[in-house]
Amino acid sequence: MFRRSDAFVRRWWDEGGGPSGRALSALLAPAEGTFRLAVGWRNRYWDTHEPFTVPGVRVVSVGNLTVGGSGKTPFSAWLVRRLAQRGIAVAVLARGYGSDEIELHRRFNPGVDVIVNTDRVAAAREAARRGMGVAVLDDGFQHRRLARDLDIVLVAAEDRLPGRMLPRGPYREPPAGLARADHVVVTRRTALERDARMLCLRLRTHAPSAGVGLLRFVPEGWRTLGGAPAPTPTEGVLALASVARPEIFRKTLAGILEAPVELAAYPDHHDYTQADAVRILARAAGRVVVTTRKDAVKLARLAVEAERFRVLDERLVWEWGEDAFTHRIDTLVTSSGTGR
Repeated sequence: MFRRSDAFVRRWWDEGGGPSGRALSALLAPAEGTFRLAVGWRNRYWDTHEPFTVPGVRVVSVGNLTVGGSGKTPFSAWLVRRLAQRGIAVAVLARGYGSDEIELHRRFNPGVDVIVNTDRVAAAREAARRGMGVAVLDDGFQHRRLARDLDIVLVAAEDRLPGRMLPRGPYREPPAGLARADHVVVTRRTALERDARMLCLRLRTHAPSAGVGLLRFVPEGWRTLGGAPAPTPTEGVLALASVARPEIFRKTLAGILEAPVELAAYPDHHDYTQADAVRILARAAGRVVVTTRKDAVKLARLAVEAERFRVLDERLVWEWGEDAFTHRIDTLVTSSGTGR
């Protein structure tokens, strides 16, 4: 059940992985160099070529520099909800990698269109055809083929910056790429607020013309796999996660529960099977299994003992920079004249 290779990669990226990690780093250094060159070439290409513009719809991209763990999906959902509450016809554009993220968007905002297409330009055109005023591009920072009216980049305070690039590290491009961003938002779950604020200041050197903000994902309560309120676990739990940074999920639980927390980690976007569910419950050995919202949408489709599971609910709390960010969003919407 526990994917040791995936756990090793994350430990190697974060902490070096000991002697075997150092050997692997040396072995993959040429691959990282090749990837870095390819990213640089692609960015130079788009620096000199016009992206595709889709008339009739404003495109807002939410992305990051790493392969995951910054909170793009819940932040995108928060942004979509804010726009919808203002009466804006808004859609989410998703590439379709990981059905969990698509289902999460539909659960977060049931009345909002989620357009799934690996061709982001085609997805934006579909949003315009449906009469949407704004299209929120989930995980779009590196997708430069589609023009956007606002580029928002999330940076997790728990990530090392600067860091190594793929495959030697989690970065898809170096911090210099933040110069393209209109707004940079630092997110945190377990990092200290003072460290996150220091990161905000450091990021200004990479994105001097961008707005900068800080927000935290705060544990808010407990739910069942189906989304109903549930009581707080009172004894030891098994933390189940198939997210980019499962150890952060474990630390979050350990910080709010007065009970031991064991981690069962699967690769990011893992599609659970019935056999997985049986093994998970066996490993829990009568304990409550606490999982993430992203995992819950997949587990809920299985015939599991739902009463054995709890889902940790979170809310997004701005700690700094909310007014500047919302002003930028409101100005974009007002200037576009979008609405229902």
